[in-house]
This record gives sequence, C-alpha cells and structure tokens, in this order.
Amino acid sequence: MDDQDIIDNAFILIFAFDEIIALGYRESVNLAQIRTFVEMDSHEEKVFQAVRQTQEREAKQKMKEKARELQKARQEAGRKGGGRSGASAPPGFGFGSGMGSTAASMTVTDSIGSGEPQKPSYLHGRTVCPCQSSS
Repeated sequence: MDDQDIIDNAFILIFAFDEIIALGYRESVNLAQIRTFVEMDSHEEKVFQAVRQTQEREAKQKMKEKARELQKARQEAGRKGGGRSGASAPPGFGFGSGMGSTAASMTVTDSIGSGEPQKPSYLHGRTVCPCQSSS
C-alpha cells in the first residue's frame, strides 16, 4: 500500500469513515448541507490561527527591536569613530585606523599651529635605507 493506492481509493475510504462516524446509519443530506459542513470553522482551527498570528507578531517585534539595537550600535560606533559611520568603511581600513595613524594625525595637527607644512612621519625618525639619511 502506497500513496497512489490511497489516492485511487479516496472516495471508498471517505465513505468508509463516514459510515464509522455515522454508526452505519444513512443520513439524507444534500449538496448544500455538505458544503456548509465543509466550510464550517472549527474551534481548534481558530485557536491555531490565533497562535500563529501571535507568533508572527512577536517575531516581527523582535526583528524591529534587533534592527533598532543594530542601528544604535552603528550610530554609537560612528560617534566614537570620529563622525564616520561604521558601514562606510570596513574596520581596520581608512583614515584614523591602523598603525601609525595617531602619529600622523598629531604631526598634521602640530604643523597647522606652526604655520609651515610638514609631511607626516610614519617612521618616527628611522630611515629605511642608509642612502636616504642625507635628505
């Protein structure tokens, strides 16, 4: 016995269940009554639908709260990161992050006060090649 056998004998099975439920007594019903019985809502169906709608509303509410938390975290990171948003550049890249950025920003800030332009020094006085030490 498989699914196809059940599909092939669906009406026989329905009538057999109907006889079991009706205790073998014949009932005289018309098509309109059958439609009415089929269209009737059951209490269990209403409870199930109410529970499902409640779960959907709760899930939507949780998603909105999580989105608000993520937005607040992005705004907080933007405030702490010097006004740039966290979504504009990946962490660790761009101006203000990485190695040597504080020395470069301090040099640039110091040169503004002295009136003469200076190049940022990333090497802090060290030379890479001895041949460049004379410049």
